[in-house]
Amino acid sequence: MSAFRSTVATWTSFNRLHKENNLKCVDWALEYLEELNAEDILVDFGCGHVNNVMYFWSLYTDDLKFLRQKASIVTCFSVLHILPQVQLNQVLGLFKDLLVDKGRVVVLHYLGRTDVCFEIFLEIYEELKKRRKWMPYIGRSDGRLNGHKTLERHRTDVLKSRVDLASSFKREGFTLLQMLDLSSNVVINPNNLSTIMDNKSIRRMEFGTAYEDIPPDLYQEFAEDFCGHLRDHCLKRNSQFLMAVFEKQ
Repeated sequence: MSAFRSTVATWTSFNRLHKENNLKCVDWALEYLEELNAEDILVDFGCGHVNNVMYFWSLYTDDLKFLRQKASIVTCFSVLHILPQVQLNQVLGLFKDLLVDKGRVVVLHYLGRTDVCFEIFLEIYEELKKRRKWMPYIGRSDGRLNGHKTLERHRTDVLKSRVDLASSFKREGFTLLQMLDLSSNVVINPNNLSTIMDNKSIRRMEFGTAYEDIPPDLYQEFAEDFCGHLRDHCLKRNSQFLMAVFEKQ
């Protein structure tokens, strides 16, 4: 299994925190995987960014038909939360097509921010509402919907994401072998926050409707301001994940 681990390390080496999180998942999952040999095929379902995964997996799934029922393992690190339910079902169906009987899927699934991180997000929201630059766009008082997701709603969404993932795999004919929660760190910087702002569903998953009125041409400036506030806090764990191993039936 050392080759499996080193392969994951290589393809995520460009991002230290992603690499560390992926390897934590791999090390945990090794207990539930059969020993691989030179004939085994491993397929990774990954992406560099939100728009990439939506584009690639809507156009190129047919190109993997040559691997049908040949893969022993499919790995999937911090990707599935990006997909709408219809696409998620299609992707899990693809996993099933690619895998041999009893083949397994190793998943690191992003659930949301840690409670501590989310509470800091709420503090930043209150601070930004006071800034003259953002007053026209944040915290409207005209009665229209524009509010930050609450901590209670955040916790509910985290639980729902966990349940929905297991249910989606089950519907596609997979059995859950094992799962474990992981709290860890991922990069939050102006570039990836600007990308989050540019995707409505991901933006709402993170913040609710708090930042709906910020114009797209101000996303980068907003992200830099937000991250400037975030740097004032020493966060050791900003994100929650679910590590899971599923087996094809």
